[in-house]
This record gives sequence, C-alpha cells and structure tokens, in this order.
Amino acid sequence: MGKFDGILLCSDMDGTLLDSESRISDKNKEAIRYFEENGGRFTFTTGRTPQGLKEMAKELSVNFPAVVFNGSGIYDFEKNRSLYDVYLDDGIDDVADYIAAQVPDCGIIVTCDDVQYCSRDNLIMNTYYKITRYERLEYMPHREINKRKKKVIFLTQSENVEKMRSAVVNSEFADRYNYMQTNWFLFEILPKGVNKGTALKKLAEMYSGFNKVIACGDGENDIAMLQFADVGVAAGNAMDCVKEAADYVSVSNDEGVVFDVIEKLERGII
Repeated sequence: MGKFDGILLCSDMDGTLLDSESRISDKNKEAIRYFEENGGRFTFTTGRTPQGLKEMAKELSVNFPAVVFNGSGIYDFEKNRSLYDVYLDDGIDDVADYIAAQVPDCGIIVTCDDVQYCSRDNLIMNTYYKITRYERLEYMPHREINKRKKKVIFLTQSENVEKMRSAVVNSEFADRYNYMQTNWFLFEILPKGVNKGTALKKLAEMYSGFNKVIACGDGENDIAMLQFADVGVAAGNAMDCVKEAADYVSVSNDEGVVFDVIEKLERGII
C-alpha cells in the first residue's frame, strides 16, 4: 500500500505544469515520480493533442489516461489509443466564418484527431508555435478539411478576444457550441456541453475507486474541472476567476505547482 493510493492528480499543461519557457522543471518531474512510486495516479488535462504529448508522457511515465483537446477526448498513452471522442458538427464552418468576419486579422487552427491545420495565418501564430513547440502547421482552409473536427482555435490580440466572445454569444450561434478563452490570445470553440470538467467526470466514471481527485489549472478552460474535482488547485499565476473557483491557490507555474501540491498532500494540508 502506498501513501498516495486512491489519489488521482490531474494537471493542466501550459501555465500550470509547464513553466514560462514551456518546460517541466526537475522539481516537478521528481515530485511526479515520487507520487507515482507511492501509489498515486498522475495525468494531463490539456487542450493539446495526444500527438503533441507522447514524448512528454513517456518522459514523465504518465500512468493514467489523459484529458486532451480541452475535453473533446480522453487518451491512454500507455496503450496508445483513444478512449473517448466528441466532435463538432458541420455548422462549425459557418461560425468560423462569422467570427473571422468580426476580427479579420485573426488566425485559425482546426484540430482533428490526428492532425492540426492552419486555416488562416497571422503573426500571433508564431507565439503559438513558440509556446507549444509544434512545427509549422499545414495550411488548409477550414471548409476544405474533410476530417471530423474536435475544436477550432482563434488566435488574436488580447483586446480582441472579448470582442469575439461578445459577437458570438449575441449571435444566432450562441447556444450551438461551447466558447471559451484558453489563453490571453486564444479563443476556442468546442462541442456543446464539452469541457475539461465533463471529460474528467467521464474519466472518473470509466476508472472508479479514487477517494480523492485533485485538478490543477490556471485558465478559464480549467474552471469546470476544478469545480468537479474534490480539490481544485489554481496556479499562483492563474486568472482571478480561476482562483475564485479553486479550493487552494498554489505557487506560480515557475515555482512548481505540482511539486507544491504533492508536498502539501504528503503533509496532509490538501
């Protein structure tokens, strides 16, 4: 029996597990290894794709399926297979055109099961590539993509994100999808009723037996999972709305959020 048996620890990636340079610190790596060696289960809850996470999952020896695509999927890295998928309907192309008309200089990324496409380029795409460390995406207009779409990402200046949100929630498309800001420059569309919280609930139902679920995050897209978890943890650098939704506010992502949570678990504080 390990001291962390029955505990599932889930962490967002960007802004939470990863530091400002998009790296996992040694202290976080060592803490995760210690947590797993003593019976704990650790995984990601992220907007990233499984393909972009496989090396990181291997490096950390992630020992539980992960929430990916911001809740549109659950992926088992140990067995290299998807366990759960949700898709946008064909009407998403109309919404993408509508939003792009409101902010003409926005960038657009379309995410499918096994590939991401750049459907509209702009300067902020360079910031996206730097943060995610993805290679430059293949260009393809969103209406020409014949694969099922899991989410659509809009990249724009921070002052335009609220303009996008306001435009779409006051349009005929308001109730058709789930809209959220996932970074200071990212606005995303997911299937209706889909978020990290619904996916984490699905994951907990698929693998019962946990007496404590802990979720860590920093962005608006993390709020639902923090509210579902037994203990919701906000990074010290999190948005104010995330801190308000959390049970505990940790240190910043540059100081080791996951390390801090595991250390507090061991001391019985969390």
